[in-house]
Amino acid sequence: MKLVVFLNKSFFVFIVSILSVSCAARDIEVSVTPSRDRMEVDSVFSKNSAYFTSKGSSQVGIYSRNPYKRTGSICCHKGEKTEEFFLKDREGNDLLMLLKQGEGHSDAVRMLSVFDTEGKLMAGPLNLKNSQSQLIAVSPSKEKFAVLDRGNIIVYSSNLKIIKEYSVSKELSNIDAIALSNDANSVLVKNSKSLFYVDLHLSREAGVAFCSVTETPEFKIAAFDAASSNSFFFVSQAGSACVINAGEAKIFKASFNGKLLAAYATNENLHVLTSDTITTFNSTSFANIGLFELTPYYEDKFGKDSSVRPLFSKSEFDPQSNTFFVRGGGNSGTFFEIQQIKD
Repeated sequence: MKLVVFLNKSFFVFIVSILSVSCAARDIEVSVTPSRDRMEVDSVFSKNSAYFTSKGSSQVGIYSRNPYKRTGSICCHKGEKTEEFFLKDREGNDLLMLLKQGEGHSDAVRMLSVFDTEGKLMAGPLNLKNSQSQLIAVSPSKEKFAVLDRGNIIVYSSNLKIIKEYSVSKELSNIDAIALSNDANSVLVKNSKSLFYVDLHLSREAGVAFCSVTETPEFKIAAFDAASSNSFFFVSQAGSACVINAGEAKIFKASFNGKLLAAYATNENLHVLTSDTITTFNSTSFANIGLFELTPYYEDKFGKDSSVRPLFSKSEFDPQSNTFFVRGGGNSGTFFEIQQIKD
């Protein structure tokens, strides 16, 4: 079944189509809404993509998508490196956290600040003297985040108040990544040798047996989005994957194509997003139940000219609407809303 609708808007032409996924996943269909958005490759999305960022030479612009307009900006970052993360406050309002570091200075103090979507400073700046910027983990709800700072895992609320703090052991040196559970009671930590499950409530840690992470330089870790869940999803570019629940792992082989970009986990499904596919696995049986392939979808509409065919880049996932919000890198400048629909 295919439904195509053209809607003229001020800046975009929307194309909505319902596509059947591969024969391995007949119980799921996908609704695809591409649009021509003025987004950059490094744009960051809020959870439901109501807002996104656009980084200029000296400002970070904040934009809404409905209606499409610039709502605010954060000044100034000329000559400095920045990373952006969308958060939410207790009332569910979107916030933007900015991590800023002086460019060219590896020992420069990193500063965290939180702004509203109009660019007004709400909290901070907070100095992080020895944090690793890639080791900031935001919970799926976006209400909390964890930072590895000076050998400590520190959990903050969106107003930069400390919720929990844990001093890592010597076995947790050379940490590659961390992920924070939704209830902020546990963290999954990966170093060069293995995975560790850290119970922040009981202040103890344990290695995760059977989930091998050696020789996996490309990987993604995701916390399950359930409010009280202590489960995590680990997947590598090679396809080795496991679900960790309170430190106990179940392993499986996740088959997918393309460069690994992101992983998302819900009580029902595990999602793997690559440069040109979205593959969905059942979180209990690990069966492949959904597949969306960008190349055949795009070639069907625009032909086989690779110069106009994008690759997926930045993404966000909203489990409430079961929708992926994906920036399409390349010359097309396309933004995708990809919603999974069950029969």
